[in-house]
Formats: sequence, structure tokens, C-alpha cells
Amino acid sequence: MAEHDHILLNMNFFGRPRLFLEDLQFDWPPPERLFMDGGDGHLREAVDGDDARFIFKRISMSQLTDEQMAKCTHIARAAEYVYEVALH
Repeated sequence: MAEHDHILLNMNFFGRPRLFLEDLQFDWPPPERLFMDGGDGHLREAVDGDDARFIFKRISMSQLTDEQMAKCTHIARAAEYVYEVALH
């Protein structure tokens, strides 16, 4: 994982926060689906049975490998997420 790898959460009216994977304790690539715990706002990988209203789905992601990132010191990888229910 590169130091500046991050995710963008498209949260409709609540903005588009950028969260660093290192702070979330995720490796690259990040999970395809994330669940936001309504109680404390903690993000984790979504599992069956999670409330669909709080699940984000990855819609795009940088394709650079760790090896390529080692040579690109001024580039950050990102993954973008939207509410999964918005895709239906």
C-alpha cells in the first residue's frame, strides 16, 4: 500500500470525503463493498445481512500496482464509492 492511497465516498448531500486507507487499516485494493456503521461511522467491509442503506459500492479504482507506485512518487491511487442502493 502506498502512503497516499485513499477512497472517495460520494455521500450525496453530505459531501465527498477522502479517507486514507492507512487510517482505515485497509490494504490496496480496498474492498468492493463497504459498510458504514451508523452508530460510530466506522467503515468496514460489507457482509451479507448488513443494512443496505449504509453500503457503498466501488465504482472505479486506480489500476496501478504496488511496483508501479514505487516508481511514481507523486501519484496517489484512489477508489470511488457510491451508495449501493443508488445503483438500482
